[in-house]
Amino acid sequence: SNNVFELNHQKAAVIYRIFQELLNNVRKHSQATSCFVNLSFEDKALTLSVEDDGVGFDSHKSTEGQGLKSIKKRLEIVEGSIEVETQLGSGTLVIVSICKAK
Repeated sequence: SNNVFELNHQKAAVIYRIFQELLNNVRKHSQATSCFVNLSFEDKALTLSVEDDGVGFDSHKSTEGQGLKSIKKRLEIVEGSIEVETQLGSGTLVIVSICKAK
């Protein structure tokens, strides 16, 4: 049916690596006490969100770390997008979307 989100090996590998990188960022940088993960398939897209209650960062000042750079490179391969919402002292929310192949 049209509701099935087909995940080829390449997209599955990309999602896995990005998920790994996001959790690693939380572990290494956030000083969070908790982290919430959501994976959903809606509107013909796969969406992965990772939210922590850590220290956050100033996204205007912060130079992009190696982790986010590698995530963006991986997303280019599968035509995905990333959104990062954060500010100092109030945690970080990262939302990654990969559209269903047409």
